[in-house]
Amino acid sequence: MGSATVTVFASPTSWIESDALAQCHQVAALDGMIHVAGMPDLRPGKGAPIGAAMASAVLYPFLVGSDIGCGIAVLPLKLKRAVPEKLAARFPDLDRALDPEQDADDPAWAVVKGDIPAGHLEGLGTVGRGNHFVELARIGTVFEPGHASRLGLAAGDLVLIVHSGSRGLGERILRAHTEVHGAGPAPDPGAYLALHDDAVRWGSLNRRLMAARVAHALGTEPTEPLVDTTVPLVTYKTPDLGSTPQMDHRDHRDHRRKRGRP
Repeated sequence: MGSATVTVFASPTSWIESDALAQCHQVAALDGMIHVAGMPDLRPGKGAPIGAAMASAVLYPFLVGSDIGCGIAVLPLKLKRAVPEKLAARFPDLDRALDPEQDADDPAWAVVKGDIPAGHLEGLGTVGRGNHFVELARIGTVFEPGHASRLGLAAGDLVLIVHSGSRGLGERILRAHTEVHGAGPAPDPGAYLALHDDAVRWGSLNRRLMAARVAHALGTEPTEPLVDTTVPLVTYKTPDLGSTPQMDHRDHRDHRRKRGRP
């Protein structure tokens, strides 16, 4: 059995479900686990907690989950006049995937540099289910003017917020593992991480592609993301001489979502 430590980031008045705490300790008992950290949105999932980060010397794909590459991108958008009702009517259909042949003349393709990660075309340019969304927001109150200024933002500016995952690619990667190894560790961590990184790149590309579709539909040019953050995510720490490699299983699932939904 493992001897990992468990920390939960919560105030004395925070309500944390006991099942989520129990799952943190269950994960802490896995071989190779070093530390489990529960975040403020900690809650129980199917077999492991949601809203947690785990440091481990062993890579467990089931802790990463099925929606590898899920994340949020924030991109500035320049529009002369922003009338919500008119803009809503011009939003593209982000439930319809882009086809490389039928939609070859779509200007959004310009954000794609090189090959599509893993060659995964299913759902490309779409937002997905669950709580995934694409929305246009106007900045109201700025609490950190210095930081906002460094990002080139100010009150009244428009930003496009894109929240989406890997649209079935991550689920395919997890299923391929669990059908053979169940909840066990990855027998070849390097091979799993290569697939994992493809899904992360795919998710990031898809967010940029959707943002480009929206920008062009609204009559403006796409911009570079100010933020494009991904969870769930595995990061690898190269060990010092004589120490143990560490895998960080970040957040286990994405932002306040149900598990297992692409």
